[in-house]
Amino acid sequence: MEININDYEKVVKQLRERKRTRKTRRTANSGRRIYALVVMTVGLLCVLQATLNISLRLFSSERDLTAERDQLQRERDQLETGFNNLVAERDHLMKEIERLNETNSEGCPHEWRKFGCHCYYASTGKKPWEESRRDCLARAAYLVVIDSREEQTFINGLYASGLHVWIGLTDRDSEGNWTWVDGTPLTTAYWQKGQPNSYKTEQDCVEFFHRALGQLGEWNDEACSAENQRICEK
Repeated sequence: MEININDYEKVVKQLRERKRTRKTRRTANSGRRIYALVVMTVGLLCVLQATLNISLRLFSSERDLTAERDQLQRERDQLETGFNNLVAERDHLMKEIERLNETNSEGCPHEWRKFGCHCYYASTGKKPWEESRRDCLARAAYLVVIDSREEQTFINGLYASGLHVWIGLTDRDSEGNWTWVDGTPLTTAYWQKGQPNSYKTEQDCVEFFHRALGQLGEWNDEACSAENQRICEK
């Protein structure tokens, strides 16, 4: 049986074409697989990047929220302190209003008497000199400071004759150096005859001897521990 050369060449050519086609197909399939793998890898990288970005945002947000919380806490503490200060100031003002409402027609608080530009309080209870001084301070006043003959006469009329009452004169800081509680030195005195004498003991505080109405009254040095009534001035 003879084989035609032309037919043989055709067969060989067809086989080669088929082989080339199969190779091209394998190459194309491989390329598609590689492309798909690249696309998938890129997709995964994008997902990872997005996840990382979200995590960073969440971390940053949490840090910002913590800082904001701390700032709000500080502001709340400041507001609370300011509120407490306002409450204290309000209470102080209310007390001051109550005190002013208690003033009488002469401009002095209840149970106080007016003389000149000052108000005077004559106590009923007895205390040592230092406690008397503190009691006057608690009333926003001081133990009376007498600086005129007219005031001396007015003070004498606050109590009945014979009573001894503390005034704001002392030489506790320097013996013989008589000074008023407001820091002013003694200039005009109304000592009882023979006084001051520090009789038998330390007598560093001054009491007022009340005499008959219309008289001046007199002063005597006495031990500061003695208990007398007191006159406050403001």
